Amino acid sequence: MREENKYTVYIDTFSDSNQNPSKFKVKLNNWFLRNNIKNSDNCKKEWFMSVKSLAMMNSFNNITKDINDTIVVYKAKSLQNITPPNELNGLQKTQLYDIYELKLAEGNPNVKELETDTNKLFTTNSLRLTIKYLAYSSKFQLTIQAGAPGLYYIHFYIASGLYGFDHNKYYRLVGGVDNSITSETNVNLLCDRLLKFELAVNSDFRIKNMNYSNIQLNWFQDCNIFHLQSVNVDPYRLIYYTRNTDELIPIELHKNSITDFQINVSNQDGNNIEGLAHWIMVLEFTQVKTWNYDVKIYNVLKELYLWIAMFFRNKI
Repeated sequence: MREENKYTVYIDTFSDSNQNPSKFKVKLNNWFLRNNIKNSDNCKKEWFMSVKSLAMMNSFNNITKDINDTIVVYKAKSLQNITPPNELNGLQKTQLYDIYELKLAEGNPNVKELETDTNKLFTTNSLRLTIKYLAYSSKFQLTIQAGAPGLYYIHFYIASGLYGFDHNKYYRLVGGVDNSITSETNVNLLCDRLLKFELAVNSDFRIKNMNYSNIQLNWFQDCNIFHLQSVNVDPYRLIYYTRNTDELIPIELHKNSITDFQINVSNQDGNNIEGLAHWIMVLEFTQVKTWNYDVKIYNVLKELYLWIAMFFRNKI
């Protein structure tokens, strides 16, 4: 015999503005999700969880503090005996170069706004550089302005993914010679392309069958990820997921009830998502009770056999 009890939990992070949507803690009354099974029931109990639906706005910031916000420009003080800045220590860099750390404003610009803002930073710092977005190839091109002398090294640093350049390279530009570079990869300003929903370790339950992930590392490690959501809509549009199968995730309870659990949301790099919008999620918990009547029938027949055997033995 099999019996199922289903419990639906509606989560709206907007209703609790004191919490961070990236680390949202759910608190339930003690009697909501309990193991209502007596030891005398002789049944097997199992718990499952599934995500019925998820809704949130794609309103993440592509640029925020220490994320995609910094470009470093090295302008050589002389054209003689120049060594690339990545081969120098801090003191040597300041001796050979004027160093400009350009900071982008926080926000979620499109490619044309990013082009305009970057050129404003160049102008403000008296750098004879120009950046242009190439719509045909979806790349950025960086150029020394016509007739401008000098030698530059540009390190796109933590903003490399924003412009399509390699964060490990120092790009060299020389006036009148090597005066133009183009980014290696196409620009994708939807920088957060994946959302990971994961149970925090301080939750009252965990995924029963061990899960493994190499999403943010190049080796696998165990994890408590229970849902992956791709960011597949334009900025400021609704991301919506609804379950189309009855696939259930086995879980195990750390105690006799579920009263507290925390859902952490991170991007494909395992980092907190800046500007994460409030989200609504519907979780369904299923408790399954199973009775093995074969064993019960066997025990009854065994008792009946012994009773009949004892009855006839006393008659003999």
